Order: sequence, then C-alpha cells, then structure tokens
Amino acid sequence: EVDPRPRDQRLPGGEAVIAADLVAAAADAVVRNQLATPALIERELGVGAGVAAQLMTALEEWSVVGPPNGHRSRQILVPVERVAFVADQIRRGAA
Repeated sequence: EVDPRPRDQRLPGGEAVIAADLVAAAADAVVRNQLATPALIERELGVGAGVAAQLMTALEEWSVVGPPNGHRSRQILVPVERVAFVADQIRRGAA
C-alpha cells in the first residue's frame, strides 16, 4: 500500500529535514526558470539562504541539477517537459 503523505527529505549529516513539497517546488522553480542558483530558490520560494543551499543539495541528490560549478549556475539535468513528473516523484519519495 502506498503512503499518500509527503515524505521529508533528510539532508547530508541529518542536521535538517526539508519537506518533500518544498524540494519539489524548488525543482519546479529551477527547471522552469532554467537557472539553478540558491538566489533563485530564495526569491521564488521565499526561503532563507541556508534553506536554499540545503534545497540545492537535495536537488543534486535527486539528479535535478549537477554538482556545484564554482560561482556559476549548476547544470540543470531535467528537461522542462519532465519537471512535473520529477516533482511528483520527489513528493512521493520514489527513487
């Protein structure tokens, strides 16, 4: 039986837990805007810099974005036409 409740995303080190819906919203914002930066996530989702950085880490773990690229935007790995599917997978906690 599938649990319909959103799953939380544990981040490296287990210090913080980010709601799966927030990670999915970040994925949507990054792919829709074609810009993978913490600053975009801060503006789009109204979160602070620390949460935005944690969301970027979660997006990397979900293979939505590539690894850090210095001070440049990370590479976006999900095409626009697949972002709704990927966001749904994140909400469900599917691997």
